[in-house]
Amino acid sequence: MRYILLLAFSSLTFHSCTEQVPTNALHVFDNTQPESAEYRKALARLIREDKDDRLQYIFDQYLEQDGKTYLSVSVLTDSLNAKALVEIKHTRGIEKLVENKGAGYSGAELVDLQVTVEDSATSPRLIYNAIAFITD
Repeated sequence: MRYILLLAFSSLTFHSCTEQVPTNALHVFDNTQPESAEYRKALARLIREDKDDRLQYIFDQYLEQDGKTYLSVSVLTDSLNAKALVEIKHTRGIEKLVENKGAGYSGAELVDLQVTVEDSATSPRLIYNAIAFITD
């Protein structure tokens, strides 16, 4: 009886974890580069569909490229670890992070990070909107 319950619980746990992210989305993240349009479109779709705040954002680094500033972040769920570049157009809520150019923030969680997905001719762009707070 104990083995049946364990097996049933294991099946439910596995089933619930694998349903969180569509398998075709996982395939994209495993087999394409974060800079590719396909990868960015799949990530934008996940962010748009994240109604229950199941995505976790971990700060990787601060970047300056082509006159723009970005947060490089890991986007995590139980079954996904994707990379994203989030463009910074304003610094409300992340003033110290920007002032220090990310020094000392690597690995910090960006709690309740809110981004706007802007569609462009080539691929979607993620734009920083707001954040609740940063935890180490």
